[in-house]
Amino acid sequence: MLKNIIYLTDDYLFIGNTKTKEYKKIKVPKNILKNGKVINLNKFLEFMISTINKNNLNNSIFGNNIKIIVSSKYNNVDITIIKNIFTKLNFKKIIIIEENKYYNLKPNKAYLDIFNNYMLLTYIDDYKEIKEYILDYDYFLIDNLFNMDYLEQFIKNKINKRELYLLGYGKYLNDFYNTFEKKYHNITYLYSNHDTFIIDSVK
Repeated sequence: MLKNIIYLTDDYLFIGNTKTKEYKKIKVPKNILKNGKVINLNKFLEFMISTINKNNLNNSIFGNNIKIIVSSKYNNVDITIIKNIFTKLNFKKIIIIEENKYYNLKPNKAYLDIFNNYMLLTYIDDYKEIKEYILDYDYFLIDNLFNMDYLEQFIKNKINKRELYLLGYGKYLNDFYNTFEKKYHNITYLYSNHDTFIIDSVK
């Protein structure tokens, strides 16, 4: 059984163990991850070596197998990069899981994972295909300032009348939850474990 879990987001790393059900949220230094993807391989490797040593991953107690949860926007190159990094860290069995596996996707539902630098919108469209959008806050600027109304309107245009389920820990999470349903009349839910919902769902 694979017990070690790592979940990559934009500026935090969640690590845990399915056997002990103990999880930690660790701040990632700047300019290492962007939109959940590694952008500086050497710094990420250094950070992971330090994190693994401090948290007793990959030792005789916890074993050398790991599940890594990543954005569903990862492509084959991104997955290969992650696997190569964790191979260098002496993990023998590495399983990559896209986070949308843990969504209960249905035609009338949309999921919005809200982080500090971007959001990830996921839903099933009218042709029964999964649609996903990375909503980087830098794309929603008016006069060089982030504009929440602009982003909310984009989301509304995509999800139409679908219910919206909120996850994550980002700085705009509570404001979004408090205003979106009132403005656009989409039923909006916020999970009680919104920040750890993904990693809590791993078996």
